[in-house]
Amino acid sequence: MLRIARLTLRWSQRHLAERAGVAQPVVARMEKLKSNPTAKTMATLAKALEEGGIDFLPASDRHWETIALRKDFPRETLEGPPTSSAGKPESKE
Repeated sequence: MLRIARLTLRWSQRHLAERAGVAQPVVARMEKLKSNPTAKTMATLAKALEEGGIDFLPASDRHWETIALRKDFPRETLEGPPTSSAGKPESKE
């Protein structure tokens, strides 16, 4: 969910880490499910993503938890090629 939210905003791991005030390796480990983050770290990352325009939608009995861009999100900020996890434009190959 973290990676999907980050890529929806076309943010690099480094950008998310800077916005949340954590180290980039923290984001990388969480995305690879190789860490057991504290509730505080999870809340900090979620807040940064929410401030960027992500809404976290609660799970229901028939659906998984999901994300959405807020309706008032300025779509022009998403223009340009998607970025890789390193923040570089993805290759078309």
